[in-house]
Amino acid sequence: MKRRIPLLVAVIIILASSQACKRMLSSDEIYKLHKELNTIDSHTDTPLRMMRQGTDLAIRTDPRKNGGKVDLVRMEEGGLDGIFFAVFVLSSPAFSNQETDEINAAIKEKKAKWTAGETTITKLSAKDIIQRRRSAQRFDGITTVEKDEFLRMLDMLIPRRDTPPWDAISWQPRIHVVLFIHRVKGLEPGLYILIRNESAIDSLKANLSDKMEWLPIEKTPDHLNFYRLVKANAQNASATLSCHQHIASDGAFSLGMLSEFDAALETSPCVYKHLYWEAGILGHILYLEAEAIDLQGTGIGCYFDDAFHELLGITDTQFQSVYHFTVGAALNDSRLRTILPYEHIRRD
Repeated sequence: MKRRIPLLVAVIIILASSQACKRMLSSDEIYKLHKELNTIDSHTDTPLRMMRQGTDLAIRTDPRKNGGKVDLVRMEEGGLDGIFFAVFVLSSPAFSNQETDEINAAIKEKKAKWTAGETTITKLSAKDIIQRRRSAQRFDGITTVEKDEFLRMLDMLIPRRDTPPWDAISWQPRIHVVLFIHRVKGLEPGLYILIRNESAIDSLKANLSDKMEWLPIEKTPDHLNFYRLVKANAQNASATLSCHQHIASDGAFSLGMLSEFDAALETSPCVYKHLYWEAGILGHILYLEAEAIDLQGTGIGCYFDDAFHELLGITDTQFQSVYHFTVGAALNDSRLRTILPYEHIRRD
């Protein structure tokens, strides 16, 4: 019988044992290894470019001019063996009459609680919160988050010494959080940023568009470097940038995780994976903090990174988006059910 290691324990072991990057391989060693492996690109949005007049994948393209990062010339030069083209299909807004009734009833119930001013602070234990954590499929589009609850969520994204899960990594924060705020009491809708490492403030101000207002948010803890960049209704922008998914606009807020990309990779190529470890920790904290105030979160795996960078005024790779996320009041899908772990192998 194979020995099973719980997932969380396995993750901690991997993180703890992989802090230091191994010695850097030489260019010859990297090239040899690359030639020996089958290289597959598992997701590319290139078909969206194919709809543009004049697109020719047979010739080398300049991503700074047309946004294209994939063409046959570079695929051959890079030794790419296979590629999966993403076929973009708009999600259908059509629901059955029963589903529509269920959605309207859920929205009505949530709106009544919201109007009555009922508190959303939960008394669940950490164990309960962790066990009930789920990814939302859709949001109600009306629920508002209290400002103090929202600021608590941001506060938990700031690393603290000897505090899990941040004690699992050893480096200073390399990821900052760009937020599309839709419904947070006391905050105007718009584009905001949480800078998780104070040393990056000047660099971010220099690399983002000079049209950003960089307005410090009042009544915010001093240690939170939290700014408003643009005051505007950001719902359409957030949905469009998330592959036209309304889950990004129907929540209380959504966000993009902006990494210090070039500086990180200059340290060592293996730091690339560290960026995603850090993004993963941020995502799981948001999941649990959302559950703690009776909301839910979900990661957004499909997003247009080039368009997101353009929105911010980013023109190079010094800062790059690595993941997106959204938080709101979830609508439960009656077609889904929760079962016990390993239910498929349970025996009476």
